[in-house]
Amino acid sequence: MPGFLNLPIAGLAAAIAIPALLLLYFLKLRRKESPVSSTLLWRKTIEDLQVNAPFQKLRKNLLLLLQLLLLLLLCLALARPVRNNSAGLGKKSILLIDHSASMNARENGSTRLDEAKRRADALVKSMGGDSQAMVIAFADDAQVLQSFTSDRSALHAAIDSISPTDRRTKLEMAYKLVDAQGSDAEAWLFSDGRAEDAAHAKPRVELHDEKIGAASTDNVAIVAMDARRDYDDPTQVRVFVRLADFGDKPVDADAQLSVAPLDDAGGELHWQVLRVADCSLVPVAWSPEKREEEVKKQGLKVRDSAEFDMPLTAGAAIRVQQMHADSLSADDAATVIVPPPRQLKALLVSDGNYFLEKAIKSLDLREPVIKTPNQYAASWNDAKNNPGSYDVIIFDSYVPARLPAAGNFIWFGAVPPGIGVSADKHGDEFVRVQDRRFLDWQTDHPILRGLSLQNISLRDTLNLHVTPGAQVLAQGLKGPLIVLDRTNRQTHLIVAFDLWQSDWPEHISFPIFMRNAMQFMALGSAMNVEAAFAPGDTPRISRSVLAKLGDVKEIRVRSDRGEKSVKVAANGDVVLPPLEHVGIYSLTPPIPGLSHLAVNLLDENESNLNPIDLTGNAATGIVTKSERSQSDLWRWIIALGVLPLLLIEWWVFARRVHM
Repeated sequence: MPGFLNLPIAGLAAAIAIPALLLLYFLKLRRKESPVSSTLLWRKTIEDLQVNAPFQKLRKNLLLLLQLLLLLLLCLALARPVRNNSAGLGKKSILLIDHSASMNARENGSTRLDEAKRRADALVKSMGGDSQAMVIAFADDAQVLQSFTSDRSALHAAIDSISPTDRRTKLEMAYKLVDAQGSDAEAWLFSDGRAEDAAHAKPRVELHDEKIGAASTDNVAIVAMDARRDYDDPTQVRVFVRLADFGDKPVDADAQLSVAPLDDAGGELHWQVLRVADCSLVPVAWSPEKREEEVKKQGLKVRDSAEFDMPLTAGAAIRVQQMHADSLSADDAATVIVPPPRQLKALLVSDGNYFLEKAIKSLDLREPVIKTPNQYAASWNDAKNNPGSYDVIIFDSYVPARLPAAGNFIWFGAVPPGIGVSADKHGDEFVRVQDRRFLDWQTDHPILRGLSLQNISLRDTLNLHVTPGAQVLAQGLKGPLIVLDRTNRQTHLIVAFDLWQSDWPEHISFPIFMRNAMQFMALGSAMNVEAAFAPGDTPRISRSVLAKLGDVKEIRVRSDRGEKSVKVAANGDVVLPPLEHVGIYSLTPPIPGLSHLAVNLLDENESNLNPIDLTGNAATGIVTKSERSQSDLWRWIIALGVLPLLLIEWWVFARRVHM
């Protein structure tokens, strides 16, 4: 790449010399007066005066043109033009090309990876006939794309085959492959240096650091995301994101929340924008002192995070995007998968209750089972179907001697001991009071949402006592009628009356209550969303999960970049292909718990696009360097331009004088 070492000095010289030369051609010659004795000589004198009149028009003059060219060439030589040359490949060279996420940053219309491949191709073209080279592509791992060869076309093809990924960067594996080639090799590293292990990874060979990327590349990234269901209201999902500004000036970046229902068939997602939050960011590179100073001086209101609350009772994908245009797209969005409520395995323990039996059979339950109290007590000896295997157990006016250590329980006309709710008892019998109707209820709670309990008639109810940790959902004339309590790993929903002591089953609100209660239990049993994957991860599907799918020969993994498939072995786990890019992947056939996969970058080091200089990062005794030589071009300008023009100018001047 050409350049100039003394361009300002040359410009000043040209500004002085060129006008001075032109001025010489405008000045008239000073002549002496002479007496003449002939009109013929008078005519000659008049012609000379016309020619030398002051400020005459500038005529076409070959000498002037030649002298201007000479001055321009001399000024150009004074500017000291140079050509920057990369050092050529040695006898045995290794080309290390980074194709991690940060190398996808766009600068001047192309990506950093494109620039790295262009430089590597240029080096291959400079190979001598007795030189050999190999090509290694790396991100968080490394792969040899072309072993040592002197075939330039093979090396060019290997470089061209390197495709972008959204993976993180690590140097260790790449350096291990380099060291394995022997100490007589040299390595050329094409990277922006944004590696997790850049501080301690060290090759044992000479390393030429070809730093890629501009030092002032702006980027706004989502660097953290968390989503989970609200503990008190599992129908609500709370989403938190944090943004970071890796540029050199403050920016405003909106965070946009979108939701897409999950397609059970693993089909395309249709996103719907729900809301937008305003974020104001200051550069991460600012020191605390500068941050405080600039915030005061510019009146900035810094807000680098956003929090969203949204109702969600079905499975969905949730995406948050930052809307500020920048150089890297891989970190502009983060996605989580919220699984649908799982189908519950429920148990009803009752001596016979038509209303409850009909209710659990009408609900979308996986395995509704009905047992008597005696059968429940005996089922503890059943290793497969003991009470601990059920997601929800409904007790109808019955308190068992033993409960699972964790689980969800609904009680009608009974209260278990040892929780945050108790009831008056006389001996082993509950004391009942007369309570005619519901007085108040929490219509905003998901269990009672949309219900009207106004016209329900009651007779006998339990006299409940509630500790501050329990939540009263419905209140009667004499005391609490519906209470929600969480004790340790148990969730208890207590209804203070026997259904036979009310006309509630005759109202439409009862089946709605049962459906809401079961949904609440189902959502509460899986508070967290599915874990997101990092780019490059290879999820594993166990053989036990595959067995539930039946006779499946292959699994297809699809994203907006295409589709890959993996064969399913008869006996064994399946490892999916690497998830190279951020976004949503869908599986066909859908895998329980893995119908869709979310892949996010969420890496501050990778999102920081300021290149790192790896010079000096080499083993003891080996100088890590990025060699570039400079060739002065001014000598060639003098030899091939100025000297020939001087000879031509002399010849023209001599010819005119002679004539």
